[in-house]
Amino acid sequence: MKSKVCAFANQKGGVGKTTTVNNLGVAIAKAGYKVLCVDLDAQANLTDGLGVDPYGVGQSVFDLLKGQPVERMILDVGDVHLLPASQLLATADLEFSGRIAREQLLRKGLKSILSSYDYIMLDCPPNLGLLTVNAFVAATHVYFVSEAEYYALSGLGLIWTTFEACKELNSTVELAGVIVTQYDRRKVLHRDVVRSIGEQGQFVNKVFETKIRCNVDLASAPSHGLSIFEYAPKANGAFDYAQLAREFLRKF
Repeated sequence: MKSKVCAFANQKGGVGKTTTVNNLGVAIAKAGYKVLCVDLDAQANLTDGLGVDPYGVGQSVFDLLKGQPVERMILDVGDVHLLPASQLLATADLEFSGRIAREQLLRKGLKSILSSYDYIMLDCPPNLGLLTVNAFVAATHVYFVSEAEYYALSGLGLIWTTFEACKELNSTVELAGVIVTQYDRRKVLHRDVVRSIGEQGQFVNKVFETKIRCNVDLASAPSHGLSIFEYAPKANGAFDYAQLAREFLRKF
């Protein structure tokens, strides 16, 4: 069986995208699935959050994009495997600007391991540049990660436009869901924004029932190189991501 390649994206930073890839990936792995997390962000927060020093890695996803075999760069970091990032990814748009089929470099690089994992989780950078486009072209399923804040709708509309454009190169990719993070159900604004997202045509029935609540432990865990399940297993964040994983898996 080929992997389900899942890209998690938002052009805005700080929305919990990396936190979601980290903890959702670990939760799915704990459910018995083989998971590879791919860090496409030059800030390497996913790499660091999974306990790997981004300055100490040998080869990274940047080398994969340059055509190096992916097998030699995958790290076993416990529950999941990791394809780490490096700061060189910051130069990707310039480095690959002249490459033919540059939008398909990631898809080509991952092809040899599609039968090795149940889920490949792509953590996109906080922009709509070449690396995010590569993720959309490589993916079977795309997830938008969003806060329930005032500008969420306009931001989702922008990333939707990029996603639609990528369908010319990947006609079978689907928008599989919108994951809401940093949610406080006591706030009228948060409830209103979530309702508004779900009423937009392209997002009808796409918003996950499970919302990730505001939780300080989710922000603290990466600094210890741990998922929320190891760092604070009784925290709201652990409960929410376990619940999200169950809902995520039910959709397949």
